[in-house]
Amino acid sequence: MSSKIFTRIATFLLALAILPATLSAQAFDKGPELDKSKEYYALIVTSMGNVALKLYAEEAPITVRNFVNLAEGTASFKDPKTSETTKRPYFNGVLFHRVIGGFMVQTGDPMGTGQGGPGFTIQDEFRPALTFAEPGVLAMANTGRPSSGGSQFFITDVPTPHLNQKHTIFGKIVDGTDGLAIVKKITAAPQGANNRPLKDIRMERVQIFRLEKGLPASDAAARILGGAAATPEPTKPAEPEAAAEPTTAAPTTAAP
Repeated sequence: MSSKIFTRIATFLLALAILPATLSAQAFDKGPELDKSKEYYALIVTSMGNVALKLYAEEAPITVRNFVNLAEGTASFKDPKTSETTKRPYFNGVLFHRVIGGFMVQTGDPMGTGQGGPGFTIQDEFRPALTFAEPGVLAMANTGRPSSGGSQFFITDVPTPHLNQKHTIFGKIVDGTDGLAIVKKITAAPQGANNRPLKDIRMERVQIFRLEKGLPASDAAARILGGAAATPEPTKPAEPEAAAEPTTAAPTTAAP
């Protein structure tokens, strides 16, 4: 067999090997597009209090759409516990698996280890105007490689400018709310290995709010916090596996 024929056959077989993975990646339903006439907010209802966030839908539309549709169960993902493709509210009952005082709280992995994700990754969206100059910033965790985020995210409790242009910023705690105090309360919890709280701290649910543009922060906060009381508590999932060294973590390329 000539070397040219061998090379063509090898290339064809390699393409066949890659094809199923490519098709699998394309099979995920990303969920509805964002409504450009609305401003998006999220309320993270945790076992230690509520955190209201404004989402940067205009500046980070890919990331916000992914977050919204995972939260509402309108996007499909690969369940890291079963490897089955499914569609349901992704964040309900998920642990805060890594918390560091004077830095951030991290969550978004159903496994509770820092190694789980939705079976896909999304594109980075860096904007020069969005920085970690203030506390209360909502951003995507990643592995340190470009466009490696999927579902894990973190919220800072202090300015962290060393993370600028390394993690997609897609929101911020709503001014005038107790969100930052809740984040600091979470970081103050007693911790074990890998900065995991000794007592489980969970996101009970993530509620998405679509409000009219130009709404003052105080009015938005009232609408969001008022809307939380009307939603029943979800059923808690089974306990996750024990924590391991995280590979998808906010500070993989920077120290706290």
